[in-house]
Amino acid sequence: MCTARVAAADCQSVPNGESDIGRRLAIMLGMVKMTYPEIRQAVLAVEDDKLEENLLVQLSNYVPTPEEVRLHHSKRGFKTFK
Repeated sequence: MCTARVAAADCQSVPNGESDIGRRLAIMLGMVKMTYPEIRQAVLAVEDDKLEENLLVQLSNYVPTPEEVRLHHSKRGFKTFK
């Protein structure tokens, strides 16, 4: 699903499964009473007073596999390290 924030060319190049995952993740993160930068900081700093267990479990469902990361990086022209 393409939104106003996503360029039309990007929407056409994203496989349907990836856009569904992104949309579900955005919906889930939208329910959290923190901004995206606050969520990122809380996860990186392991601030367990701000992160509930169910949020961490849901986030773990969206962690890409190493193969998905390699595929994404190859499509975007990033160097991939083994």
